[in-house]
Amino acid sequence: MQIRRFNKFLFLVFIAISSVAQAQTGTSSPYSRYGIGDLQTFSHARNAGMGGLSFALREDSTIPDFINFNNPASYSAFKFTSFDASIMGSYTSIKNSRNNEVATNASVQYFGFGFPVTKWWGGCFGLKPYSSIGYGMSDSSSVSDSLSGTSIPIKNVFSGKGGLNQFFIGSSVQPFKNSVARFRRSEKYKALLAEKDSMQIQKIERRLRAASGFSLGVNSCFLFGTLDRERRIEYHNSSYFDFKQVNSSDLGGFYFNLGAQYSIAFKKKMSLVLGAVFTPNTTIKGSQTNLAERFQRIETQTGGYDNVKDTIKYEKSSQGTVTLPMSFGGGVVFKKAGSWQIGFDYLQQSWSNYRAFGQTDALTDSRRFSGGGEIGIGKDKILGRGKTVLRLGGYYTQTYLQLKNTQLVDYGITFGVGFPIARKSSMLNLAFEVGERGTTANDLIKEQYVNMRIGFTFNDKWFLKRKYD
Repeated sequence: MQIRRFNKFLFLVFIAISSVAQAQTGTSSPYSRYGIGDLQTFSHARNAGMGGLSFALREDSTIPDFINFNNPASYSAFKFTSFDASIMGSYTSIKNSRNNEVATNASVQYFGFGFPVTKWWGGCFGLKPYSSIGYGMSDSSSVSDSLSGTSIPIKNVFSGKGGLNQFFIGSSVQPFKNSVARFRRSEKYKALLAEKDSMQIQKIERRLRAASGFSLGVNSCFLFGTLDRERRIEYHNSSYFDFKQVNSSDLGGFYFNLGAQYSIAFKKKMSLVLGAVFTPNTTIKGSQTNLAERFQRIETQTGGYDNVKDTIKYEKSSQGTVTLPMSFGGGVVFKKAGSWQIGFDYLQQSWSNYRAFGQTDALTDSRRFSGGGEIGIGKDKILGRGKTVLRLGGYYTQTYLQLKNTQLVDYGITFGVGFPIARKSSMLNLAFEVGERGTTANDLIKEQYVNMRIGFTFNDKWFLKRKYD
């Protein structure tokens, strides 16, 4: 039985890896042309339903497990072996002061595999997108022909694709978990008990209970991917050759992020969880290829092709680095185990320190505020399953884009629902985000979007030693 489950898991992992690798472009935003593209902020369908709330989210025994990628300190709470995967579809209205277009996208978001190592130690690994590039836009203008003295209309076309993925391995410990029980088995406890020193016993146990809620975690990540950007100048005149410039960057490197959580238990299953995350400045290596060509577009019944006249510039594999910024954040969650929880997150990223092959971009420091909650409805064991969970949240972000002296903001509301499936430890999570980014002022672009996420969490007790054959 265990072998059969493990084979199914390997099959799911293979499908997930293949899908993520082939479906990286999860955006159609013109703003993804800057920096390393659109950052993939929401990592889990459950988080997304609560406005992205994650830093202080920590599992309990009633609401089914999930993998909280955003704070590795949460891995020590695993009670089951968990497999997580998600897909996303989006509908976006893109408009400026002159035009209005609609774009749709679908992509695989992530897969993750988490497991308890001991009662106080948990591990995790997975693959998820870090950023996405996917845009295509154009504008019309004109240039002056110095020989004829005439004005020649041209079309400027900008396009891009690609993005960065991250494969991560994480670990978390809760070093003082069950410390009271260990103390009561110790020789020191027996000695204090023999001396009838109840005050000293209570003092030690209070200190151990306070420390037992503390967890630390780390994600070690490998970033990899290709960023392709192209600019074309098209004359649509047989007397002139068109021009295109292609920039392609291949990037790869390691980085890590740290997390901490502290849980304070109260009576009646109530608790307060504090969370914090930190990622230091990271420099990853890469190579860059620049190509500039003159060409003539040949149209055919099958779509056409570029007939290259000559190559103006070709620089292959120029080595360099990309500096990603430091970030830090914190959150708080107040909850009743198995019933409801509500919380708030804050995240700041120093994108003004971003550098790519020695160049800066139109980036500035970003700040994100998010909050939300969830509530379980129904009884714990309806038809042998767990509770259905309703979620609501919102977010407000001062993004890392600063264009024409305007820092763009991104804000929206979210809602979601979780359905128990198969058994109460597995769930189907749905989340919806309705939001807006940018503005039409100063000839910028406004994006109004609706995202839908579908996440699957499968939990079971694997790798257990058999008691009976």
